[in-house]
Amino acid sequence: MSDKEMKFEIDQTIRIMKPAAVVFEAITSPKHLNRYFTSRAEGMLEKGAKPTWQWSDHPKTVPIEIVECQSPTRLVFRWPTHDEQYSTTVQFDLDDQKEKGTVVRVREGTWKTIPAGLANSYDNAGGWMHMLCCLKAYLEHNVDLRSKPIPENW
Repeated sequence: MSDKEMKFEIDQTIRIMKPAAVVFEAITSPKHLNRYFTSRAEGMLEKGAKPTWQWSDHPKTVPIEIVECQSPTRLVFRWPTHDEQYSTTVQFDLDDQKEKGTVVRVREGTWKTIPAGLANSYDNAGGWMHMLCCLKAYLEHNVDLRSKPIPENW
C-alpha cells in the first residue's frame, strides 16, 4: 500500500424483514433499483453483465463491474470514484435469519488519502446508509423515501 492509500472501508448494516432472496433481487434488479435507489439502472447485477447506474443529482452514467455474484448471499462489484481517478470495491453480504429477517451488510473501500478520496468516502458512507434505509422502506412498506412526501396521516 502506498502513502497515497489507506485501508479505510465503509461498513454499514441493516436488518430487513424479508427473506434474503427477496432482498438480493431488490439489490440486483433494475426494476427494483429504480424504485428506491437509482434514477436509471440498466442491466442486472450478475456475472458477465455490464450494468450502469445513474442518479438525478449525478448525471454521469456510472459503469458497474461485477466481481462476484452468489445469489442470495453475496454481491461484489467495482466502480469508479466520483472523480474517476480510481475504483473502489463494494461488497454486499446477506445473512438470512429466517423469522428475524435478513441482515444486509455493505462495505466499500480502499480510499486514497487525498482530499478528493476522503470526500468521496464521506459521500459514499452517507450514500450507502441512505440506500439501505430506502431499501428497507421499499421492501417492508412499499415506500420510496427519495421522492414522495410523507403522507399526511403519518
